[in-house]
Amino acid sequence: MFHQSHFTILLLSLFVQAPSLFSISLDSIKSLGLPVITIETVDGEEPACEYVDHPEGMAGYGIRNATKVPGRLTITLGDEVLYDSGPYAKNVGGMRIKIRGNSSAYPQKKPYKMKLEAGADLLLRGDEETYSDKDWLLIKDPDLRQSIGYETSRLMGMEWTPGYRYVNVAMNGDYRGLYLLCEPVERNTRCRINVSETGYIVESDAYFWNEDLYIPSSLRPFGWTLKYPDADNITEERLVWLTSELAGLEDALSGNSYAERIDVESFARWLLAHDILGTWDSYGSNLFIARYDTLDSKVRMPVLWDFDTIFRMEGAWANVHHERFFFHHMLASEDDTFKRAYLWLWNETHQAVFEGMLSYIDSYAASEETSAVDASMRLDAERWNSGYTCLGDHLDKARAWFRRREAWLDERITEEIGALHIEESHYSPIEQTGPAYNAWGMPVSSGYTGIIIEGGKKYIIKSQ
Repeated sequence: MFHQSHFTILLLSLFVQAPSLFSISLDSIKSLGLPVITIETVDGEEPACEYVDHPEGMAGYGIRNATKVPGRLTITLGDEVLYDSGPYAKNVGGMRIKIRGNSSAYPQKKPYKMKLEAGADLLLRGDEETYSDKDWLLIKDPDLRQSIGYETSRLMGMEWTPGYRYVNVAMNGDYRGLYLLCEPVERNTRCRINVSETGYIVESDAYFWNEDLYIPSSLRPFGWTLKYPDADNITEERLVWLTSELAGLEDALSGNSYAERIDVESFARWLLAHDILGTWDSYGSNLFIARYDTLDSKVRMPVLWDFDTIFRMEGAWANVHHERFFFHHMLASEDDTFKRAYLWLWNETHQAVFEGMLSYIDSYAASEETSAVDASMRLDAERWNSGYTCLGDHLDKARAWFRRREAWLDERITEEIGALHIEESHYSPIEQTGPAYNAWGMPVSSGYTGIIIEGGKKYIIKSQ
């Protein structure tokens, strides 16, 4: 299904992990005040990869053949050991680490994916039964945009927001910098995306050309790549079914029957979140869809991911809002269900989202973690000889964005969607039909309003 027209292997000396001339003791790293992830690989082997150019007529730069290096991982806070994977032993203990990402893998500081041999909750949330998993990420987040994006996701009521925490990382005795330790987008029926064995999670992927298996798309100049089931485990029969399923979905999205195939509110919620954040990169604002089972569930957009280019659309919609992808078609459709859902979500959530984000920024600025993250950002910049901007400046920029953005969006939504004379009362997201729980896990009655969890999914119940 995939034929790569050409490979360009770049000079690896430009991109492989350079021997560090920067020396700092582990005790000094611990003194910064953040949890420290220490990785010791077998024989001191460094993760490596090949760097590849895009085929003719496509875009982007990626990596291939990333080595999975075995080793041991520990997490400490001060002198206390919070977690120890033990030495590497397949299916018993330890971990494997590899370089991840596409263009983000090109600078000397690398993003990583880690796979534990025995599942654990590296975020140490106190409930291993719920949060245990083998797969974890170390993401670069030099300006707090990723964490701000996740907090916006949480306030928007997305079905799943990855857990995360800032950490410092040392590998083989070398300080690698400040990272965001977080959960990847994947199926986990307890704590991540609760897709049944008959369901799927796929991504509309700008880097599809770098995958051995993808499903072509007619709506975007991309291909669909598989998160669940993965390419190594999908049967030919299921691949044929999924190809037909996605083709039918795209036909519905580009016409007037989309509401029969998708959970409209989850699509509207995803777009509104990016409009609030002002995301520039419509190609890289990773677009994941999921169908929870093949019996009666509609296709949903469960998660926001990748916030590298937020705060860049001053006085404009997020680029994905109007480019000729999914949302352009639904906004232009004769069926105004999507527009009604978008308007309803704005009216129901925007005050809480903007007030919540300003409160979060102020609370974080006053927290004990702030000085630890700021000191780590300074040391990271010194380690990689990159520019340093203090954490307070990043928070000020985010604060200013949220203060300006609400008024602009309110005006534009009123002019472009509210002006269509849509009666928002015609849109009702859900009728509570079974046992439901609030966001704190407490059972609620049928008259409850606000965020509820029902059947493993998250909803907002508007005022009765």
